[in-house]
Amino acid sequence: MRRSKRARRAEDEHRSPGQDARRTTALKEPTKEDVVSDTRTFGVHESGETQAWPRWRVILIRAWAGLLTAYTLAMAQGIVLIGRAGPSQHFMYATSTVWKLLTLGGVALLLWTGGRSVISYWAIGVGQLVWIVAGLLVPQPDGNGPLLNLVNLVIFYGPVIALRPQRRQLLHPHFQASSTLLIIAAASSIPLVLFATSLAGKLRGELGFDMVGLYLALNATAWFAALQPFGQRWIAQIVATGAVLTGIAALVYPHDNASPGLLGGALLLTCGATFAAASTLQRRPTASLSNRPPVGAP
Repeated sequence: MRRSKRARRAEDEHRSPGQDARRTTALKEPTKEDVVSDTRTFGVHESGETQAWPRWRVILIRAWAGLLTAYTLAMAQGIVLIGRAGPSQHFMYATSTVWKLLTLGGVALLLWTGGRSVISYWAIGVGQLVWIVAGLLVPQPDGNGPLLNLVNLVIFYGPVIALRPQRRQLLHPHFQASSTLLIIAAASSIPLVLFATSLAGKLRGELGFDMVGLYLALNATAWFAALQPFGQRWIAQIVATGAVLTGIAALVYPHDNASPGLLGGALLLTCGATFAAASTLQRRPTASLSNRPPVGAP
């Protein structure tokens, strides 16, 4: 026993300060990895913020986001009501669900994360921008004016912004754009926008508004997914699913109003599948501690 103690004491005396520093750093790194959230988790704590929020704020955010989610699901029941569709309206009923979920579905992520997901706020913002543009292209007879629309936005989404601590984080989405996804989004952008504007001159009413909004939403959300806020890839999977479902609906109802036909449906299906595959197969960026946002950074 005496020899072993002497041996350990001798090793301690001959160990260099650099070895101790490296050993200390190696012990500290996993702890910091645990504190800083992975930027590729499902929309939770993307900014690495770990400070505890007041429970009452989280409860109120979830309660309001829950009401908005229920409202979104009530508006997105077109596929459920497809039996009521008139002649040549089956495509519009089916895909109106895709349009509503793509543009309003961010509130579900807001509910899930209790307001911590910065991406959910941006997704809602992108969706509302599409709604505004679609309303300008296809004005509704009983629609609201721009000022009243702005008031509605404040009433609907203002509380979840006001209740969120550290609101400055919402201005820093930390985009990590994918060049491959940007190319696919750019290639599909022109036909989607052109088709949406052509429909604006042909369709009227709520379904016309929905169809113009659908193709604008596929375009806008594709660009948003390609920018990859916080390096998140699941956004691309959701957008790709929307494109694939729209393509399938077009193949099933090629001659319905607002349907792009067999060729357009095949292109949507191909683009959606390619978008999802590119997002899945692209090389995952290395997430070192040095390039992650600091804990609690705005």
